[in-house]
Amino acid sequence: MVGSGARAQIDAYDTVIRLNRMPSASVASDFGTKTDVFFMNHPASRFEAVEMLQREGMKPRRTSCRDMDNCKAAAILQRGDNHCSPQKMASQYWGWDHSMIGCVRPNVSLTAYGFKHLEGFQSSTGFQAFLAFLPLCQELDLFGFGGNAAADGHFEWSGHNLHEEHRIQDAVAAREWSRLEWSEHADRLRDAVAAKAWGAAGARGDDPWPWMQARAARVRKFR
Repeated sequence: MVGSGARAQIDAYDTVIRLNRMPSASVASDFGTKTDVFFMNHPASRFEAVEMLQREGMKPRRTSCRDMDNCKAAAILQRGDNHCSPQKMASQYWGWDHSMIGCVRPNVSLTAYGFKHLEGFQSSTGFQAFLAFLPLCQELDLFGFGGNAAADGHFEWSGHNLHEEHRIQDAVAAREWSRLEWSEHADRLRDAVAAKAWGAAGARGDDPWPWMQARAARVRKFR
């Protein structure tokens, strides 16, 4: 994405979804600034001051969401494979002025743990967002979903399998459903993640993949 000059293209979309970090002025020419949905992991949901994406070599910093025009009214959404309480997020961290504060349904988030080659890995927030919006959008354009590093030089945690996540996204984009390999232990793996996240009360719910596939958006990737 660095050097892409994609700001105008990105900001022209009806809905722009950001993941974990918000673009600073230093990268706005490549990443745009429009933000309709801020999608995040569990740790990030506990900080109203959001981490800013900056050029490589610049000092990391956080900025209050309330101080950013592109954040203070955006929908706030947390991945659903860990404990998530919209009421707590609103009352303790984010306030009540956002268009929405919510959590992805656990059974949708837990779909990630049924793929054969993702066994033993934790899915990235980007992949969680992909699964969440795949059945909700008519068209889903992905920017920056390739490689294993971010624009600021941050390398992804080795506990993610980004190569496999990107392969799955490519298969979905091509509508090549037969390329998706599911673990024979899918139900057990999803149950284990649910129990870890919600304790004995955890329940993964029904497998939503047939519904998600039937309603899957047209997916394109821009790198």
